[in-house]
Amino acid sequence: MRYLILSFWLCVFFLAACSSDAEREPFTLTEGAIVFRDSLAIDDSDFSFSFVFNPRIFQDTLLGFGDGTFRSINLFHARTGAFLTNYERDSIDSYIIPEKDMSFFYVHEDEIYILNDLVQKIFVFTLDKQFKRKIDLVMPDAHTKPTYEGIFTRVDDTFYISTVHDGTLAEQFKYSKLVSVFDLEGNFSHSFGSYPESYTQGNLVLSTNEHKVIKGDRMFILNVAGLPVLKEYSLAGELQAIYPLSPPSFDTEIGFYQSDPFASPLTDQMNGLALDPADPRDILYASFSSFDTRERSSYGLSTYRWIILRIDLDAKT
Repeated sequence: MRYLILSFWLCVFFLAACSSDAEREPFTLTEGAIVFRDSLAIDDSDFSFSFVFNPRIFQDTLLGFGDGTFRSINLFHARTGAFLTNYERDSIDSYIIPEKDMSFFYVHEDEIYILNDLVQKIFVFTLDKQFKRKIDLVMPDAHTKPTYEGIFTRVDDTFYISTVHDGTLAEQFKYSKLVSVFDLEGNFSHSFGSYPESYTQGNLVLSTNEHKVIKGDRMFILNVAGLPVLKEYSLAGELQAIYPLSPPSFDTEIGFYQSDPFASPLTDQMNGLALDPADPRDILYASFSSFDTRERSSYGLSTYRWIILRIDLDAKT
């Protein structure tokens, strides 16, 4: 697995607090360089992963992800790359889980939680693949469903799951709550977060869902297209702060389509949001792709940059 990083910048942005009288504090822009540290090749010789969903590392040694067909969760050794095990219908004797859709998992102590968003259930196994229990998610209404990317995590006795309104794309952007919260029995608690209003101004298809990470007792949500805005929520769903970002080379214009989504103008999009869970500082990392032209014809898709942002909320850089 190889990664190409073409340029590295720190972002310019301003802190906008939720209260109307809050002070706006400018952040400084600096340039940085990437220091190559290490790489790891996983032993995927017995697989053909064309795409992976929601890669995560747990307990420093477990690297896992859902495969591009939504049919399995795969675990590798995070330090050696060795294949450990996978969870799919043909590999589990203790309980036959539905074939689709599996892309999310979470490891807690010696248990693995696998979210099947199609049937809206969480299947719990031991790490040696012994079935323990099934959790039925009680959704807040008939139109809300889990989605296959975004966030699925457990904090204490609570699950945080990316959800979406089940309807047309326009309805999804208008009515969705981005995160729904459940107890360990699957009972619904509350929802929070919404798509930017700009998404509803035309026909839009995005390459990924809004990005979400949890740090301590806060969740950060970053939108994909348009003006990048990092929002900070409490885990109770209260909006704490808003950080509009102005990264260099990012075009905030959204390429809506008229009749064919494959003919829409190219749109710069935020690709990810991450943090180092061992770092106590308020530092987040985001990445985005920036196209040199908005035209899909000729060379449009072949000329772009992949840029990484290091966002330090304490140092305001």
